[in-house]
Amino acid sequence: NTNTNTNTNTNTNIPNTPSHTLNDLEMTTQNTSSDTNIAKATSKHATVDQLSPDDRYRYDRQLAKERHWKSSEFAVGLVEISFEDEIRARRDPRNLSEYASSTCGGCCDCCNPDVEPGCGCGCGTLLSGYVCRIFGGRRLGNMLVLKETVVEVGLPRDEDIEEQVPLSSEPSTSRTTRIDYVVGPFWPMYLFVTWPLVISVSGMTLLSALPHKHPFVILAWFVATSLLFWSLFNVGCRDPGILRRRSKGSADDRWNDRALTYRTRRAIYDTDCACVIEDFDHTCPWTGTAIGKNNMLYFQVFVSHVFICLIVDILLLTNAV
Repeated sequence: NTNTNTNTNTNTNIPNTPSHTLNDLEMTTQNTSSDTNIAKATSKHATVDQLSPDDRYRYDRQLAKERHWKSSEFAVGLVEISFEDEIRARRDPRNLSEYASSTCGGCCDCCNPDVEPGCGCGCGTLLSGYVCRIFGGRRLGNMLVLKETVVEVGLPRDEDIEEQVPLSSEPSTSRTTRIDYVVGPFWPMYLFVTWPLVISVSGMTLLSALPHKHPFVILAWFVATSLLFWSLFNVGCRDPGILRRRSKGSADDRWNDRALTYRTRRAIYDTDCACVIEDFDHTCPWTGTAIGKNNMLYFQVFVSHVFICLIVDILLLTNAV
């Protein structure tokens, strides 16, 4: 993260939408050798029409990505507009040099220190593209939004202006997006590894060990297992605390260039999710997402009940209870 301390009296706005000049593209054409021609053309103040077809394609693609990135109301990083766009970009021979050096792998490489930060999960990108195509949803950083709701919120009024407004007038409102269900970049591991393990162990206990047990033991098992399932669903499918983009900050806030926002000290840009997460703790591949302000309680309940249910299941399966 690139962070700088900011004075309270400084009014800093989010950078404007990029114009159709190659100078605006310099900041985003430093990572791949395929953009060398664009950089050279920029230094000579060349026009867009002087670019080669491949460079013009990369320029237009980068321009669209930047526009989408800067128009987001959430503090997200610069990624492809959608998962389908990333799949097409990876398959396009013109982007071969851009992705040739990428170390992105599957969910099995999520804990590998050699894996490139910010790429999320390779198989997750592919599966997310199909999910978006079939069931809908959209990309937010490296996360997949399954359901969101547009809500109206009231705007604060200035006291001097409020005195002049008639009491019968309606308050000013603005529309904002509320994320209802979202999964992280490692959701395939969450769905195809964590859930099958939890369901298989619990199902084995239910079918082979619980019959003919004391009703109190059965009730306690159902309560603990229900809490395990409930917490696992909420920690993996709820908003972990994605920060909304802020153009102004207090003296303690810091500016984040990767997400174009002011953030508090405990709000961290997560390279796996490509989002700024409030009270960020870590990214858990078992739950598929980041652990932050909004799902920390669910995560603690999940971890504690994993051990409780595991011990109870072992005792039941071995007829120790």
